[in-house]
Amino acid sequence: MLPTPALDLAPLYRRCVLRSPARVASHALMARELCAHDLRWRGGAADTALFKLQSPQLELYGLRYGAAVEIDSVPFDDFALVHLVLRGHTEIEVDGRMLGLRAGQAAVLAPRRRVRLRCSAGAERLILKLPGALLRSHAGAQDLAPLQGWSAPLNAQWTLLLQGLLGALDMGEQADAGWLDHYERTLALFVQAHRGPAALLGIEPAEADSDGARLAALQRHMRAHLAEPLSLAALAAAAGLGLRSLNLLCHRTLGMAPMAVLRQLRLEAARSRLLADPELSVTEVALGCGFAHLGRFAAYYRQRYGELPGRRSGRG
Repeated sequence: MLPTPALDLAPLYRRCVLRSPARVASHALMARELCAHDLRWRGGAADTALFKLQSPQLELYGLRYGAAVEIDSVPFDDFALVHLVLRGHTEIEVDGRMLGLRAGQAAVLAPRRRVRLRCSAGAERLILKLPGALLRSHAGAQDLAPLQGWSAPLNAQWTLLLQGLLGALDMGEQADAGWLDHYERTLALFVQAHRGPAALLGIEPAEADSDGARLAALQRHMRAHLAEPLSLAALAAAAGLGLRSLNLLCHRTLGMAPMAVLRQLRLEAARSRLLADPELSVTEVALGCGFAHLGRFAAYYRQRYGELPGRRSGRG
């Protein structure tokens, strides 16, 4: 397996767009730069940092959140995003398919799809925004798969291409227009040439036991048994881990304990049900989502959404 080359990100880090501990300001800027989305903070300081370089047709971002976050984007239109994880762990889910990415691994997100990302505390990503017109400019261009990962050799090649783009953009006004056009077209051609289902390209056998796979199994089990009294032992078994390893996995990837992860999923399910059907009683929803103590449910709900469950204003 080819090692992923180290990136020299100094050209990007010299173009800081935002450094902020403020959650609201961080969220607003990300929505303007990339696409509209809901952002949920999973504990820890926001400590957001955003860097940006731009060519005539491409936008390249470096993004870091200090806290673990969960992001739900609305379907974006006429551009694709390529996420390369620089640090930490990022889990991406599109149309029921899920990829867990570690440092040095990349994934392509196609347009017109709802996307959910879960990033561990301190995770950092390099995000390339590719316009649809550029992707369609090649003979034989086809639609991209909803979510596509790459094998280790392709991740390494992608990293080398990005390094070339970084060097060209670092020239600023002195950059050669023809050279930039070459990189733009080469990056778009690479994405088109290596399109395909994630199951074929992105996940190697050795990665089956990765953090992402274990976390996905754990959360599938949680969602399937929300109303049941789940024990730590049952959660550890679902993830294929011991109790200590389960705790380390959840803290490393999501910044919280396993039972806190379960509580967040239960709250999200309750929120969705309450907003979807105003006729449902709060008690019925709470019990159906695994909250046996109604007072604690109301307190958790208010802490998470800033209102009591009976109000149902729809604020996120």
